[in-house]
Amino acid sequence: MKKRLILFLAGICLLAVTSMAQQPQNILKASASLNKKTYVVGEPIFLNLSIKNPIYELIEFRTRLSFYGDMRISVLQPGRLPEDYTGTHEPSIPPSYVFKIPPLQTVNISFIIYYKKDTSNNLLFPAPIKAALSVRLAGLAGRQPEEYNFEPMELEVVAPDEKDVPALQFLLDKKLIREIHTGRSLQENRTVFESFIKEFPETTYTPYAIYALSGSLMFGGRNEAADRKRLIELLSGFIKNFAGNPLEDDAVYRIADAYDRLGMPEQAKRWYVKLYNEYINSNRINFSDPLIVKYILGAPDSKDSNVDNWMLYERLKPEFPLKEEELSSQRSASF
Repeated sequence: MKKRLILFLAGICLLAVTSMAQQPQNILKASASLNKKTYVVGEPIFLNLSIKNPIYELIEFRTRLSFYGDMRISVLQPGRLPEDYTGTHEPSIPPSYVFKIPPLQTVNISFIIYYKKDTSNNLLFPAPIKAALSVRLAGLAGRQPEEYNFEPMELEVVAPDEKDVPALQFLLDKKLIREIHTGRSLQENRTVFESFIKEFPETTYTPYAIYALSGSLMFGGRNEAADRKRLIELLSGFIKNFAGNPLEDDAVYRIADAYDRLGMPEQAKRWYVKLYNEYINSNRINFSDPLIVKYILGAPDSKDSNVDNWMLYERLKPEFPLKEEELSSQRSASF
């Protein structure tokens, strides 16, 4: 009887150890947050993910950042069962499947969440409401499975005020809601967006309209030089008039990119340095971006986006970050 009891207890211990071993022990540290708690109907909702490498080795994190991949979002509303969100999400940068995270560094990724079928203009929250979003993320850190379940994030959507009502109605009538959430207007809607910005210069939706127009100017057009100059003009005003907007860092990046495409490397570097110095948590501080490598690390120009920039970072690390005297001169420059 005593032998059986010992064997039984040993079996329980083995089962417990096996169960614990099956639970993923995350290497990376991850967090999720919304950019704020209160939104106006039609205003973009930003979901921010931060993934930190806490060790002194490079980690490759593989994940499919889509709601049909490794990210799951549930919408929680009072008196209703949780509802899986499988609609469109728009990253402010194209989602990567492999993130190379240097030691002790953090990768930040932002998403705009808005789409739901069979609602007014496909808005997830087309009317005032109190709700919450629950997020789960999975992936591989090297060969180690990772899984993160974040606490629900509460939010409130409120009705637009007197200033916002006609602006929202304009966007609804012209069917422009989708474009202010994707950050890129259609070519044929450029004139309409220019009219909106002129008629409604200071509403909740204005910075997103400016940003959407800049997306169209950035990615296509017959007169590319004129388009990029207009982009610089628009986004310079965006940064001045809408400081603190969650897309402010991306506006800085787009200006730098425009100067690079215009063949003006000195101006491009000023804006990339501004991005690096003033927006340290930006998802644009990404060493897989050849322009970041070129202007921030001072590396030779490379059009190969698959270059192993970690090796480049290692080689240039003695000069990184930028020297203090160089930073001081950049900070004193007028933008």
